[in-house]
Amino acid sequence: MQSENITCLLCQSPNVAVLTHSMCRCRVCGYFFVAPSERDRQQANFQIITDAPVNQPMLDNLRKKYPKEGHGKRKLYEAYAQKALGWYGADIAVLDVGASGGFFLHEVEKLGAKQANLRTLEVDRTYQALTEEYFGYEGDIENIETYVAPRPYHFITLFDVLEHVHKFWDALATMHSALTPDGRLLLKLPNARWAYLKYKMAMLLGWSHKVPGYLYLEPGGHLNYWNNESIKKLEKAGFVLESFEYVYPHKEQFGRHHWLRLSGYRLNALLGLNLFPEFIAIFKKK
Repeated sequence: MQSENITCLLCQSPNVAVLTHSMCRCRVCGYFFVAPSERDRQQANFQIITDAPVNQPMLDNLRKKYPKEGHGKRKLYEAYAQKALGWYGADIAVLDVGASGGFFLHEVEKLGAKQANLRTLEVDRTYQALTEEYFGYEGDIENIETYVAPRPYHFITLFDVLEHVHKFWDALATMHSALTPDGRLLLKLPNARWAYLKYKMAMLLGWSHKVPGYLYLEPGGHLNYWNNESIKKLEKAGFVLESFEYVYPHKEQFGRHHWLRLSGYRLNALLGLNLFPEFIAIFKKK
């Protein structure tokens, strides 16, 4: 791994630090990513068979992971659903990629959108089955890198998805083509600054064996980490970065740990550390 000659997949700089665990970090733009050889290996080994039937035991587990009532991210979804309806009104057409139950689309529908204009895109029929069971939204089973949308959409959302995508430039091109001329793309992503700090601290403390867990490096796990600076590079796919916001904890999501986490987030913001675990970036189509 140490001898692998790697160019940054984001900015194409050759000034890349090759780290342990097949991780790399661009010294120019800060993009933190899994090395190309390992990405290819994971892509070959982690195969979701899109024509396979619904996996019933997996569906039972998903109901526990994403309970229909009291979903931890409901407040977050509600806030961005309000933004979306403010931009496009009740005739909004939304594609939620990796819907995992359809909770965001449900918040959009509750504000007046028509169910027929709300659609999902999944790579696994079991996840789609959960969405149809909960809220009835129809969807497509396809890899976003090669997806051809059946209609244009005003708003495409990827909550916790693009970090898993092998060929993210292809995925961005797909979404650009699927958007209306005034369309927007929402990306909720883990923060590279926080992920890199976890990596460095684990290595410093001699916890190298914990790095794969900290960075979610299992097959099908995280391949990409952007930060508040490197995320702007995605504009090259035909977008303009319209807004960038760190995700603050909601009491509904973190329960009794809410105030402790919120205090840490506020201290982080006061000191300008940019070490929040997650952020949401909204891009507008050029």
